Amino acid sequence: MPVYSAERLLPKALDCLLAQTHREFELLISDNASTDGTPDIGRSYAARDPRIRYVRHTENHGPAWNFAYVLEHSRHPYFMWAAHDDLWEPPFAAELLALLEKRGDAVLASCLYDLIDAQDSHLLLYRRILGLATEEDMGARLLRFVRAKENDGKAGLTYGIMRTDITRKVWARAAAQVAGWGGDDLFLFRMASQGPFVYSERLLFHKRLSTCGTLPHIGRIIVQNHQYYAAYERIVAEMKMPISFRIRFGISRWYRLLCFDYEYLHEAMVACRVRLLIALRDRYRGIRRGSGR
Repeated sequence: MPVYSAERLLPKALDCLLAQTHREFELLISDNASTDGTPDIGRSYAARDPRIRYVRHTENHGPAWNFAYVLEHSRHPYFMWAAHDDLWEPPFAAELLALLEKRGDAVLASCLYDLIDAQDSHLLLYRRILGLATEEDMGARLLRFVRAKENDGKAGLTYGIMRTDITRKVWARAAAQVAGWGGDDLFLFRMASQGPFVYSERLLFHKRLSTCGTLPHIGRIIVQNHQYYAAYERIVAEMKMPISFRIRFGISRWYRLLCFDYEYLHEAMVACRVRLLIALRDRYRGIRRGSGR
């Protein structure tokens, strides 16, 4: 669990993980020089449960470095990244580990999951990720992955359970891309090249939407989209896939790029309309208050 200044939601996440029905695991909390009460929480939980290791770093090295740190220092054949603000149902680890044990060629196990807000209220169910990259043929897995929409939740698969040796192997090649926009999807694309994914159809994981933030500049996000899909092309070139696959992949890649640009522009226009309506509503309320009504 890579963390930074996470005191508000960290205890709830830790309680969820300690309540797992699968009891034999180690939880490494890597604190990236937090400036709030996170160190006290980490040390307190480590003192009460021997399965927890708490490590505090004296300076903040950035999130990508912290993700790499917990992977590098994992001491078990299976591994998962856990975010400090997410929630897991008690059977999460047991069910996903059983899926990996049952299918020896699988490299990652995940499940149906949803998006929740700061009050743990359900926002969105990511049903379409079920079955993504399950094919035995590597080419079929990669094509299906790149054709899947980003807003269908495929990035959340990063928080599934993986085989540690394969994850380290992939991370070593993907580390430079992970820190960039869409890096989690590019990492998963490389994972899919190593073997199929497996899924539980039960809702066992809750991904938190911590902040809404503001929409990036449209021009900048379109440039990032083009860079993101160009990175897929470079990864495929490294794999030395047959020319027939590269042609099909190129078509799929350009199709998704154009769709992604359209989807983002549509969402941006909807967001602008919503903000305009909110501004008009607030102005109208201000006028009514000013007139004494």
